[in-house]
Amino acid sequence: MTRGKTTGKTSGKPARQLLFCETQVASWTDRDQELLHLRSKLTDLEERSRRNNVHLLGFPGGIEGVDILSYLREALPKLTDITFDPPLEFQRVHRVGPKRQDGKGRPRPIIACMLRHGQARQLLQAARMQGPFQSGTLEIRLSADFSKETAERRRAFLSLRTRLRRLGVKFGLFEPARMWITKNGESVGNTTRDKHSSFPCSLMLVQNSKQVTS
Repeated sequence: MTRGKTTGKTSGKPARQLLFCETQVASWTDRDQELLHLRSKLTDLEERSRRNNVHLLGFPGGIEGVDILSYLREALPKLTDITFDPPLEFQRVHRVGPKRQDGKGRPRPIIACMLRHGQARQLLQAARMQGPFQSGTLEIRLSADFSKETAERRRAFLSLRTRLRRLGVKFGLFEPARMWITKNGESVGNTTRDKHSSFPCSLMLVQNSKQVTS
């Protein structure tokens, strides 16, 4: 009797411990999912806060003089050949990064936060269609101002974009980080960077084998 009771207690303790561990693991899994959800929401909020921003690269330091707003208000319409009505207006404009004392190296980027979202879209559309822009000896590039996480997601598609160009396949990388591939009249989209390497290149390699080997 005594031995039976002892055995019962001994066998019950590991079972309770196992149940406790399973409960904890399930709790951690739920927390991980919640953290991923919150992280996604924070990234989305950050992207929305940047919707009116335009990233400008190539303007040498000091070219704007003492009034960068007035300079860009005059320079951007000429650069993009767009007549803005009403005229360009900014919420704020600033350069990114510490000022270089020696004046050497690449010029610091400019972040221009437009007052009107429509004007930001006009500038970015012109950049996609015409850019990079030439202004004398300067090469000016305009792009959207993405968060760090979104920029990393977009960079994850770089190798795939190289392969698609080599295959002659039509594709587009849309905001914030979604790629569409069009082949034989069909379009396929993907947003997951962890799976981008297999996104559907195996199918396209087969479809284009004759084109590549010829």
